[in-house]
Amino acid sequence: MSPTIAVTNQNDTPDTSSVPGRRMSLPGDPEDMLIDEACRELRLPAFRDRFIDLATSARREQATYKQFRLDMLQAELADRDLRRQ
Repeated sequence: MSPTIAVTNQNDTPDTSSVPGRRMSLPGDPEDMLIDEACRELRLPAFRDRFIDLATSARREQATYKQFRLDMLQAELADRDLRRQ
């Protein structure tokens, strides 16, 4: 018996294109889609909003993995501070 793999149809994927400030994952990139799902489940909106921009910037600047993670955490903290005010 082969392992079961969950597959979602395009219709099952929520459309975030109409939500201001939300970035859609790149179509066909499973890692981006999984990151988006995990951020939604963990309630990390700044991660979802800024992931593509910060990842692109980190790659361009050849940032270390630790620096990229720190940038993402700082973005989430700043977003939470703004929402608290």
